[in-house]
Amino acid sequence: MKRGDILNLVLSAGQCEQALVEAGSQVVVIAGRAAVRQPPRWLSEHMLGLTSSLAEGEPLTLEDGGWIEISARMACRVLVIPPEPGIWSRFFEQLFAPNKPERFPESDVDQGMAVVHRTESRFASVPGALFKEP
Repeated sequence: MKRGDILNLVLSAGQCEQALVEAGSQVVVIAGRAAVRQPPRWLSEHMLGLTSSLAEGEPLTLEDGGWIEISARMACRVLVIPPEPGIWSRFFEQLFAPNKPERFPESDVDQGMAVVHRTESRFASVPGALFKEP
């Protein structure tokens, strides 16, 4: 499952499935009944795993990220919806996204030709330069 994908589960009665979720994800039972064991958390010196029983159409928003366990009480369909990316996630995705190729201006494309711009050599203006243009 890629980041940002919605997980669609169809479970038979008694079937159990585990999924890795981010904090803020939602679990929604579309049809049937299911129990969701949330990621474990510490309470004093004890590890506690809360279990929520969900009926049809009931959503559950997970406060913590981690592994959850979805158990079908009866045949059910469950969606696990990841949270919307925050502003910093979107910023870094745009910052490190592969560069998109530059496009030619529309007028040049319509005429079927590409315009090549010549730049002057930086060595042409230096007196006694070691490198000279041919």
